[in-house]
Amino acid sequence: MKQTTLYLYYTLALALALGLVGSCSGSGSEESETDATTIDDDTDTLTTDPNATSGDPTGDPTSGPISGDLDILFVIDNSGSMSDAQRRVAAGAGELINALESGGVNYRIAVTTTDYGNPRCSPDNFPRPASQGRFDLTSCRARLDDFEFAPENTMEPAACTDVCALESITTTATGIAQDESIAPRMWIESIDGVANVDAPLADALACLLPQGINGCGYESPLEAMHRALARAEEPGEDNYGFLRAEAELLVVLVTDEADCSYNPNQQSIFLDLNNQWSWEDGASSPTSAVCWNAGVQCEGAAPGPYSACDPVDRDINGGPAGLDSAVLHPVLRYSDALELLSATKPAADVHVAAIVGVPTGYSGDPAEIPYADDADPAEQIKFGIGPGCAAGGPVKALPPVRIRELQAQVGGPGLYSICAGGDAMASALVDMASAALGG
Repeated sequence: MKQTTLYLYYTLALALALGLVGSCSGSGSEESETDATTIDDDTDTLTTDPNATSGDPTGDPTSGPISGDLDILFVIDNSGSMSDAQRRVAAGAGELINALESGGVNYRIAVTTTDYGNPRCSPDNFPRPASQGRFDLTSCRARLDDFEFAPENTMEPAACTDVCALESITTTATGIAQDESIAPRMWIESIDGVANVDAPLADALACLLPQGINGCGYESPLEAMHRALARAEEPGEDNYGFLRAEAELLVVLVTDEADCSYNPNQQSIFLDLNNQWSWEDGASSPTSAVCWNAGVQCEGAAPGPYSACDPVDRDINGGPAGLDSAVLHPVLRYSDALELLSATKPAADVHVAAIVGVPTGYSGDPAEIPYADDADPAEQIKFGIGPGCAAGGPVKALPPVRIRELQAQVGGPGLYSICAGGDAMASALVDMASAALGG
Protein backbone atom coordinates (compact mmCIF):
# COMPACT_ATOMS: atom_id res chain seq x y z
CA MET A 1 0.00 0.00 0.00
CA LYS A 2 1.37 3.40 -0.89
CA GLN A 3 2.03 5.31 2.33
CA THR A 4 1.21 8.94 3.08
CA THR A 5 4.14 11.08 2.06
CA LEU A 6 6.05 13.20 4.51
CA TYR A 7 5.38 16.23 2.36
CA LEU A 8 1.62 15.81 2.36
CA TYR A 9 1.65 14.98 6.03
CA TYR A 10 3.43 18.20 6.88
CA THR A 11 1.20 20.20 4.58
CA LEU A 12 -1.82 18.89 6.45
CA ALA A 13 -0.11 19.47 9.78
CA LEU A 14 0.66 23.05 8.88
CA ALA A 15 -2.92 23.60 7.77
CA LEU A 16 -4.05 22.39 11.19
CA ALA A 17 -1.41 24.61 12.87
CA LEU A 18 0.19 21.62 14.51
CA GLY A 19 3.68 22.16 13.10
CA LEU A 20 4.81 18.56 13.42
CA VAL A 21 8.42 17.67 12.58
CA GLY A 22 7.71 13.99 12.15
CA SER A 23 4.75 11.73 12.70
CA CYS A 24 4.60 8.88 15.14
CA SER A 25 1.83 6.59 16.26
CA GLY A 26 2.84 7.15 19.85
CA SER A 27 3.62 3.50 20.39
CA GLY A 28 7.38 4.11 20.29
CA SER A 29 7.86 1.10 18.06
CA GLU A 30 10.58 1.16 15.43
CA GLU A 31 8.12 0.01 12.78
CA SER A 32 5.55 2.72 13.42
CA GLU A 33 8.22 5.44 13.41
CA THR A 34 9.58 4.27 10.07
CA ASP A 35 6.19 3.87 8.39
CA ALA A 36 4.89 7.25 9.52
CA THR A 37 7.80 9.19 8.08
CA THR A 38 8.17 7.60 4.65
CA ILE A 39 8.81 10.04 1.80
CA ASP A 40 7.38 9.44 -1.67
CA ASP A 41 9.90 10.54 -4.26
CA ASP A 42 7.14 10.83 -6.88
CA THR A 43 5.74 13.93 -5.17
CA ASP A 44 8.41 15.43 -2.94
CA THR A 45 10.71 18.17 -4.08
CA LEU A 46 13.69 19.60 -2.29
CA THR A 47 14.41 23.29 -2.06
CA THR A 48 18.07 24.13 -1.64
CA ASP A 49 19.70 27.41 -0.72
CA PRO A 50 22.40 28.27 -3.25
CA ASN A 51 23.71 30.91 -0.86
CA ALA A 52 24.23 28.54 2.07
CA THR A 53 27.61 29.08 3.67
CA SER A 54 30.03 26.87 5.53
CA GLY A 55 32.07 27.35 8.67
CA ASP A 56 34.58 30.13 9.05
CA PRO A 57 37.94 28.65 7.98
CA THR A 58 39.80 30.32 10.82
CA GLY A 59 37.43 29.17 13.53
CA ASP A 60 37.11 32.78 14.71
CA PRO A 61 33.66 33.95 15.84
CA THR A 62 31.62 35.55 13.08
CA SER A 63 31.60 39.33 13.34
CA GLY A 64 28.40 41.02 14.40
CA PRO A 65 26.16 41.00 17.47
CA ILE A 66 24.62 37.87 18.93
CA SER A 67 21.02 38.58 19.86
CA GLY A 68 17.56 37.12 19.38
CA ASP A 69 15.99 33.77 20.17
CA LEU A 70 17.88 30.52 19.64
CA ASP A 71 17.17 26.84 20.24
CA ILE A 72 20.25 24.60 20.02
CA LEU A 73 20.12 20.81 19.68
CA PHE A 74 23.42 19.00 20.22
CA VAL A 75 23.64 15.43 18.87
CA ILE A 76 26.75 13.96 20.51
CA ASP A 77 28.54 10.81 19.34
CA ASN A 78 28.86 8.61 22.44
CA SER A 79 30.87 5.77 20.88
CA GLY A 80 34.14 4.40 22.22
CA SER A 81 36.51 6.80 20.44
CA MET A 82 34.86 10.06 21.51
CA SER A 83 36.18 10.83 24.99
CA ASP A 84 38.75 13.43 23.97
CA ALA A 85 36.46 15.12 21.46
CA GLN A 86 33.67 15.36 24.03
CA ARG A 87 36.05 16.90 26.54
CA ARG A 88 37.25 19.51 24.02
CA VAL A 89 33.73 20.43 22.95
CA ALA A 90 32.53 20.66 26.56
CA ALA A 91 35.48 22.90 27.40
CA GLY A 92 34.00 25.44 24.97
CA ALA A 93 30.63 25.55 26.75
CA GLY A 94 31.58 28.56 28.85
CA GLU A 95 32.42 30.76 25.87
CA LEU A 96 29.19 29.79 24.12
CA ILE A 97 27.05 30.61 27.14
CA ASN A 98 28.96 33.86 27.77
CA ALA A 99 28.36 34.94 24.17
CA LEU A 100 24.64 34.16 24.42
CA GLU A 101 24.30 35.89 27.79
CA SER A 102 26.21 39.00 26.76
CA GLY A 103 23.91 39.41 23.76
CA GLY A 104 20.75 38.96 25.80
CA VAL A 105 19.77 35.92 23.74
CA ASN A 106 16.72 33.95 24.85
CA TYR A 107 18.00 30.40 24.42
CA ARG A 108 17.28 26.75 25.00
CA ILE A 109 19.88 23.99 24.69
CA ALA A 110 19.14 20.27 24.54
CA VAL A 111 21.46 17.29 24.21
CA THR A 112 20.96 13.79 22.84
CA THR A 113 23.32 11.13 21.46
CA THR A 114 23.98 9.51 18.09
CA ASP A 115 22.93 6.14 19.53
CA TYR A 116 19.79 5.02 17.73
CA GLY A 117 20.63 1.34 18.21
CA ASN A 118 21.74 -1.22 15.64
CA PRO A 119 21.43 -5.01 15.29
CA ARG A 120 25.20 -5.23 15.82
CA CYS A 121 25.03 -3.54 19.24
CA SER A 122 23.91 -6.14 21.76
CA PRO A 123 22.79 -5.10 25.26
CA ASP A 124 25.58 -7.28 26.66
CA ASN A 125 28.24 -4.98 25.22
CA PHE A 126 26.23 -1.74 25.21
CA PRO A 127 24.21 -1.67 28.43
CA ARG A 128 23.09 1.95 28.15
CA PRO A 129 19.75 1.99 26.31
CA ALA A 130 19.86 3.71 22.94
CA SER A 131 18.78 7.33 23.29
CA GLN A 132 16.78 7.29 20.04
CA GLY A 133 16.55 11.06 20.15
CA ARG A 134 15.53 11.42 23.79
CA PHE A 135 17.07 14.41 25.54
CA ASP A 136 19.46 13.83 28.43
CA LEU A 137 19.63 16.21 31.38
CA THR A 138 22.02 14.54 33.79
CA SER A 139 25.49 15.53 34.87
CA CYS A 140 28.16 13.27 33.45
CA ARG A 141 29.48 12.92 37.02
CA ALA A 142 26.26 11.08 37.86
CA ARG A 143 26.92 8.53 35.10
CA LEU A 144 30.66 7.91 35.09
CA ASP A 145 29.93 4.29 34.13
CA ASP A 146 29.06 5.67 30.69
CA PHE A 147 32.74 6.45 30.23
CA GLU A 148 33.70 2.79 30.22
CA PHE A 149 34.02 1.16 26.81
CA ALA A 150 33.58 -2.50 27.67
CA PRO A 151 34.76 -4.15 24.41
CA GLU A 152 38.11 -2.41 24.77
CA ASN A 153 38.14 -2.45 28.60
CA THR A 154 38.95 1.26 28.71
CA MET A 155 37.72 3.84 31.19
CA GLU A 156 37.84 7.56 30.38
CA PRO A 157 36.24 9.48 33.28
CA ALA A 158 38.52 12.49 32.67
CA ALA A 159 36.37 13.32 29.62
CA CYS A 160 33.81 14.31 32.23
CA THR A 161 35.69 15.22 35.38
CA ASP A 162 38.17 17.55 33.62
CA VAL A 163 35.36 19.85 32.48
CA CYS A 164 32.38 19.19 34.77
CA ALA A 165 32.06 20.41 38.37
CA LEU A 166 28.41 19.53 39.06
CA GLU A 167 27.39 16.26 40.65
CA SER A 168 23.82 16.78 39.47
CA ILE A 169 21.67 19.17 37.45
CA THR A 170 18.37 20.32 38.89
CA THR A 171 15.87 22.38 36.92
CA THR A 172 12.97 24.53 38.05
CA ALA A 173 9.51 24.16 36.51
CA THR A 174 8.87 26.31 33.45
CA GLY A 175 6.17 26.79 30.87
CA ILE A 176 6.02 26.09 27.14
CA ALA A 177 4.03 27.67 24.34
CA GLN A 178 2.36 24.41 23.34
CA ASP A 179 0.16 24.15 26.44
CA GLU A 180 -0.41 25.71 29.86
CA SER A 181 1.64 23.20 31.84
CA ILE A 182 4.35 24.25 34.27
CA ALA A 183 6.87 21.46 34.74
CA PRO A 184 10.60 20.64 34.83
CA ARG A 185 11.96 20.33 31.29
CA MET A 186 14.67 18.18 29.70
CA TRP A 187 16.71 21.13 28.50
CA ILE A 188 18.51 24.13 29.93
CA GLU A 189 17.27 27.59 29.12
CA SER A 190 17.51 31.29 29.83
CA ILE A 191 14.43 33.27 28.85
CA ASP A 192 14.33 37.00 29.56
CA GLY A 193 17.30 36.52 31.85
CA VAL A 194 15.61 33.80 33.94
CA ALA A 195 17.41 30.44 33.94
CA ASN A 196 15.79 27.09 34.73
CA VAL A 197 18.88 25.58 36.37
CA ASP A 198 20.04 26.07 39.96
CA ALA A 199 23.67 26.43 38.83
CA PRO A 200 25.56 28.53 36.29
CA LEU A 201 24.34 27.51 32.86
CA ALA A 202 27.91 27.32 31.55
CA ASP A 203 28.64 24.70 34.22
CA ALA A 204 25.45 22.81 33.41
CA LEU A 205 26.22 22.65 29.69
CA ALA A 206 29.80 21.53 30.35
CA CYS A 207 28.38 18.62 32.34
CA LEU A 208 25.76 17.77 29.72
CA LEU A 209 27.94 17.63 26.61
CA PRO A 210 30.13 14.68 27.70
CA GLN A 211 27.76 11.81 26.93
CA GLY A 212 30.11 8.88 27.54
CA ILE A 213 31.74 6.29 25.32
CA ASN A 214 29.50 3.25 25.77
CA GLY A 215 27.01 4.01 22.99
CA CYS A 216 26.52 1.98 19.83
CA GLY A 217 29.42 2.34 17.40
CA TYR A 218 27.10 2.39 14.39
CA GLU A 219 26.42 6.09 14.88
CA SER A 220 23.14 7.49 13.54
CA PRO A 221 23.36 11.26 14.03
CA LEU A 222 20.86 12.07 11.27
CA GLU A 223 18.19 9.69 12.52
CA ALA A 224 18.81 10.74 16.14
CA MET A 225 18.33 14.37 15.13
CA HIS A 226 15.17 13.50 13.20
CA ARG A 227 13.66 11.57 16.10
CA ALA A 228 14.66 14.17 18.70
CA LEU A 229 12.83 16.88 16.79
CA ALA A 230 9.81 14.63 16.24
CA ARG A 231 9.65 13.87 19.97
CA ALA A 232 9.75 17.61 20.62
CA GLU A 233 6.35 17.85 18.88
CA GLU A 234 4.73 14.83 20.54
CA PRO A 235 2.66 15.50 23.69
CA GLY A 236 3.73 13.18 26.47
CA GLU A 237 7.36 13.01 25.33
CA ASP A 238 10.04 14.52 27.58
CA ASN A 239 11.29 16.52 24.58
CA TYR A 240 7.85 18.08 24.06
CA GLY A 241 7.76 21.86 23.84
CA PHE A 242 11.45 22.41 23.18
CA LEU A 243 10.92 24.08 19.80
CA ARG A 244 9.76 27.67 19.69
CA ALA A 245 8.19 29.10 16.53
CA GLU A 246 9.93 32.44 17.02
CA ALA A 247 13.39 30.98 17.65
CA GLU A 248 16.14 30.09 15.22
CA LEU A 249 16.96 26.38 15.45
CA LEU A 250 20.62 25.36 15.34
CA VAL A 251 21.35 21.63 15.04
CA VAL A 252 24.94 20.74 15.97
CA LEU A 253 26.09 17.23 15.03
CA VAL A 254 29.28 16.02 16.72
CA THR A 255 30.79 12.74 15.48
CA ASP A 256 34.03 11.18 14.29
CA GLU A 257 32.47 8.50 12.07
CA ALA A 258 30.27 8.12 9.01
CA ASP A 259 26.52 8.41 9.51
CA CYS A 260 24.84 5.00 9.79
CA SER A 261 21.16 5.96 10.05
CA TYR A 262 19.87 2.58 8.95
CA ASN A 263 16.43 1.57 7.78
CA PRO A 264 15.08 -1.06 10.24
CA ASN A 265 13.22 -2.71 7.38
CA GLN A 266 16.61 -3.42 5.77
CA GLN A 267 18.55 -4.31 8.91
CA SER A 268 19.57 -7.72 7.59
CA ILE A 269 22.48 -5.91 5.91
CA PHE A 270 24.15 -6.11 9.34
CA LEU A 271 23.20 -9.73 10.01
CA ASP A 272 22.97 -11.76 6.80
CA LEU A 273 26.20 -13.38 5.65
CA ASN A 274 24.91 -13.13 2.08
CA ASN A 275 25.45 -9.37 2.15
CA GLN A 276 29.21 -9.47 2.05
CA TRP A 277 29.30 -6.96 -0.82
CA SER A 278 29.17 -4.33 1.94
CA TRP A 279 32.15 -5.75 3.84
CA GLU A 280 35.75 -4.81 3.32
CA ASP A 281 38.16 -7.38 1.91
CA GLY A 282 39.51 -9.48 4.75
CA ALA A 283 36.58 -8.87 7.10
CA SER A 284 35.17 -11.90 8.90
CA SER A 285 31.95 -10.13 9.94
CA PRO A 286 30.15 -6.82 9.35
CA THR A 287 31.89 -3.71 10.69
CA SER A 288 31.25 0.02 10.54
CA ALA A 289 32.54 -0.20 6.98
CA VAL A 290 29.03 -1.34 6.05
CA CYS A 291 27.82 2.19 6.82
CA TRP A 292 30.35 3.69 4.42
CA ASN A 293 29.96 1.12 1.65
CA ALA A 294 26.16 1.12 1.75
CA GLY A 295 25.80 4.90 1.85
CA VAL A 296 28.71 6.42 -0.08
CA GLN A 297 30.01 6.18 -3.63
CA CYS A 298 33.47 7.46 -4.55
CA GLU A 299 34.94 8.38 -7.94
CA GLY A 300 38.27 6.86 -8.89
CA ALA A 301 40.12 3.61 -8.36
CA ALA A 302 41.04 2.08 -5.02
CA PRO A 303 42.94 2.83 -2.88
CA GLY A 304 42.53 6.46 -3.91
CA PRO A 305 42.87 9.32 -3.33
CA TYR A 306 39.36 9.54 -4.74
CA SER A 307 38.34 12.64 -6.64
CA ALA A 308 34.98 12.85 -4.85
CA CYS A 309 32.74 10.85 -2.53
CA ASP A 310 28.99 11.46 -2.39
CA PRO A 311 25.91 9.87 -0.80
CA VAL A 312 24.29 6.96 -2.63
CA ASP A 313 21.17 4.94 -1.86
CA ARG A 314 21.76 1.19 -2.12
CA ASP A 315 19.38 -1.65 -1.42
CA ILE A 316 20.06 -4.85 0.48
CA ASN A 317 21.76 -6.38 -2.58
CA GLY A 318 23.94 -3.38 -3.31
CA GLY A 319 21.84 -2.13 -6.22
CA PRO A 320 20.09 1.23 -6.67
CA ALA A 321 17.42 1.81 -4.04
CA GLY A 322 14.25 3.80 -3.64
CA LEU A 323 13.41 5.74 -0.52
CA ASP A 324 11.85 2.71 1.18
CA SER A 325 14.36 0.08 0.08
CA ALA A 326 17.60 1.92 0.87
CA VAL A 327 19.77 0.30 3.54
CA LEU A 328 20.47 3.72 5.04
CA HIS A 329 17.68 6.27 5.13
CA PRO A 330 18.30 8.70 2.25
CA VAL A 331 19.60 12.15 3.15
CA LEU A 332 16.42 13.47 1.52
CA ARG A 333 14.47 12.18 4.53
CA TYR A 334 16.33 14.61 6.76
CA SER A 335 16.68 17.63 4.49
CA ASP A 336 12.97 17.53 3.69
CA ALA A 337 12.05 17.26 7.37
CA LEU A 338 14.20 20.28 8.27
CA GLU A 339 12.90 22.30 5.33
CA LEU A 340 9.36 21.56 6.42
CA LEU A 341 10.15 22.43 10.01
CA SER A 342 11.53 25.74 8.78
CA ALA A 343 8.13 26.42 7.20
CA THR A 344 6.60 26.41 10.70
CA LYS A 345 8.87 29.31 11.69
CA PRO A 346 7.50 32.45 9.99
CA ALA A 347 10.21 34.70 11.41
CA ALA A 348 13.02 32.20 12.00
CA ASP A 349 14.87 29.38 10.27
CA VAL A 350 16.69 26.06 10.71
CA HIS A 351 20.48 25.86 10.57
CA VAL A 352 22.83 22.86 10.49
CA ALA A 353 26.39 22.78 11.77
CA ALA A 354 28.67 19.86 12.51
CA ILE A 355 31.94 19.14 14.28
CA VAL A 356 33.22 16.28 12.15
CA GLY A 357 36.10 14.77 10.18
CA VAL A 358 37.08 17.69 8.00
CA PRO A 359 40.59 19.19 7.99
CA THR A 360 41.44 21.90 10.49
CA GLY A 361 40.96 25.27 8.84
CA TYR A 362 38.26 23.84 6.55
CA SER A 363 36.87 26.63 4.36
CA GLY A 364 33.70 24.90 3.21
CA ASP A 365 35.07 23.59 -0.09
CA PRO A 366 34.35 19.80 -0.26
CA ALA A 367 37.48 19.39 -2.39
CA GLU A 368 39.54 20.04 0.76
CA ILE A 369 38.28 16.85 2.40
CA PRO A 370 40.63 13.92 1.69
CA TYR A 371 39.13 10.63 0.51
CA ALA A 372 41.42 7.61 0.38
CA ASP A 373 41.55 4.10 1.77
CA ASP A 374 43.29 3.75 5.11
CA ALA A 375 46.94 2.75 4.91
CA ASP A 376 46.37 0.46 7.89
CA PRO A 377 44.51 -2.67 6.64
CA ALA A 378 42.93 -3.22 10.06
CA GLU A 379 41.50 0.29 10.09
CA GLN A 380 40.25 -0.11 6.52
CA ILE A 381 38.37 -3.26 7.53
CA LYS A 382 36.79 -1.41 10.44
CA PHE A 383 35.67 1.72 8.64
CA GLY A 384 35.93 1.32 4.86
CA ILE A 385 37.80 4.61 4.36
CA GLY A 386 40.74 6.56 5.75
CA PRO A 387 40.43 9.63 7.97
CA GLY A 388 39.20 13.02 6.82
CA CYS A 389 41.30 14.62 9.53
CA ALA A 390 43.91 13.52 12.03
CA ALA A 391 45.61 15.39 14.85
CA GLY A 392 48.20 12.84 15.87
CA GLY A 393 47.78 9.98 18.31
CA PRO A 394 44.28 8.54 18.54
CA VAL A 395 42.49 11.68 17.36
CA LYS A 396 41.16 11.15 13.87
CA ALA A 397 37.80 11.12 12.17
CA LEU A 398 36.16 9.84 9.00
CA PRO A 399 34.96 12.11 6.19
CA PRO A 400 31.33 13.21 6.87
CA VAL A 401 29.78 12.60 3.44
CA ARG A 402 26.10 12.29 4.39
CA ILE A 403 26.32 15.04 7.01
CA ARG A 404 28.13 17.25 4.52
CA GLU A 405 25.29 16.74 2.05
CA LEU A 406 22.59 17.53 4.63
CA GLN A 407 24.35 20.73 5.64
CA ALA A 408 24.68 21.79 2.01
CA GLN A 409 20.98 21.10 1.37
CA VAL A 410 19.64 22.88 4.44
CA GLY A 411 22.27 25.57 4.99
CA GLY A 412 23.74 26.90 8.18
CA PRO A 413 27.08 27.72 9.79
CA GLY A 414 28.87 24.77 8.18
CA LEU A 415 31.38 22.08 9.10
CA TYR A 416 34.13 22.39 11.70
CA SER A 417 37.02 20.03 12.37
CA ILE A 418 36.69 17.63 15.26
CA CYS A 419 40.48 17.31 15.16
CA ALA A 420 40.96 20.94 16.19
CA GLY A 421 42.14 21.94 19.65
CA GLY A 422 40.02 23.05 22.57
CA ASP A 423 40.33 26.77 21.86
CA ALA A 424 39.15 26.21 18.29
CA MET A 425 36.15 24.28 19.61
CA ALA A 426 35.09 27.22 21.78
CA SER A 427 35.44 29.60 18.83
CA ALA A 428 33.48 27.22 16.62
CA LEU A 429 30.56 27.06 19.07
CA VAL A 430 30.37 30.85 19.28
CA ASP A 431 30.68 31.12 15.50
CA MET A 432 27.78 28.68 15.01
CA ALA A 433 25.48 30.59 17.33
CA SER A 434 26.43 33.94 15.82
CA ALA A 435 25.84 32.67 12.27
CA ALA A 436 22.47 31.16 13.20
CA LEU A 437 21.39 34.50 14.69
CA GLY A 438 22.53 36.42 11.61
CA GLY A 439 25.69 37.84 13.16
